[in-house]
Amino acid sequence: MLDTRSEIITSIHKHVKTFGSDYTDWHIGICDEEHSDVLNFPKADPATIVFHMAPSPKDAEAILACFIFVYGMRRAVSLGGPATIVCAYKTA
Repeated sequence: MLDTRSEIITSIHKHVKTFGSDYTDWHIGICDEEHSDVLNFPKADPATIVFHMAPSPKDAEAILACFIFVYGMRRAVSLGGPATIVCAYKTA
């Protein structure tokens, strides 16, 4: 079963707290499954990269918007069509 929107948001919050720093040191993006293996994470700390599968593209976009507009994360490049994969990472 896929995680709900709120479960993914909670999980990303916990992930950020685990690795520390301010939300503005983090990037968040979305992609479709076809492009998930070709994502490029410039200056990313590899230990901090996290992926979540959202239930729908609408949910993925809402999660992205939440972290960008409410918490100040920077937007990572988003790839593909109807995106359901949410990815967050801290810059090194």
